[in-house]
Amino acid sequence: MERITNLINSLAAKLPFHGEYLRSSIKRMTEEEQTAFERLLAFYMNDGQTIESLTRAYAGFFKDVMKERAYFQKHHQYRHHTLAEVADSIYHDSAYMDMYMIGLSLSIYIWEEAFEIHRWFIQQIRGRTGQRYLEVGPGHGENFVKAMELSNFESYEALDLSQTSLDATRAYVQYALPNKDNVSYTLGDFLQYSNTCRYDAIVIGEVLEHVERPDAFLKQVCSLSDKDTFVYISTAINSPAIDHIYQFHNQDEVFQLVQENGLAIIDYCYVPTIESADKAEYPSADLAMVLRRNTEGVLS
Repeated sequence: MERITNLINSLAAKLPFHGEYLRSSIKRMTEEEQTAFERLLAFYMNDGQTIESLTRAYAGFFKDVMKERAYFQKHHQYRHHTLAEVADSIYHDSAYMDMYMIGLSLSIYIWEEAFEIHRWFIQQIRGRTGQRYLEVGPGHGENFVKAMELSNFESYEALDLSQTSLDATRAYVQYALPNKDNVSYTLGDFLQYSNTCRYDAIVIGEVLEHVERPDAFLKQVCSLSDKDTFVYISTAINSPAIDHIYQFHNQDEVFQLVQENGLAIIDYCYVPTIESADKAEYPSADLAMVLRRNTEGVLS
């Protein structure tokens, strides 16, 4: 756990007001979770990163998050509302994306709400089997790697709009699971993605808040799945970030959108955000759902 301890101490020194929260975050990890976090840090260091460079990346990421939270507290809405507003300055800026992806990947382990959602995903994917697994927007690749470790599908496919994100996922998979050969990587827009085959699992983690038409995303999920497909989707509610453009105001709004677009909720996990931007009127949360196409019985 040496790398974790060194990173937390470095982050606490860089962001002293954030230090107590960061230190408490590692106390709740199991030995298995600490090992997974250590592997992520080892991957970055093997790729030339240092504790200092990881600290700078996370600090830059965190600064942007705080900036967007301040904007949200004042305006009660996200700063950006279209993909065009953020594409060139964020997704197509490789230097910024490198920093952002590091900060985002570290936040999975050191932000309590993100970590609880990640834990729930692990519970849901463990032991799943089938032929074809698709993950849309794998980002830094943490869920993608866990899926390949804990489930047993004949093939795994990562689809992303960002070449930087796709490269990051590929690099992490090759480091963590060097002997995996049943994996493919596709650069493209999910809404334009056409495939005559159905998937046995479709995973879309923290993507809906990044798109202008989440309803179109859900319809596309239906077109690529059948009634037995395992569908996992997570999203953010009242959670400002520099590239969040679609604002969900509460979990019922998400549930309604899911129902209206051909999916039903089998189970879900709702985790309130501790450092909410405006807890009283606009409570922030992460929401993850296991869904099925053409099923009944939505939970309330």
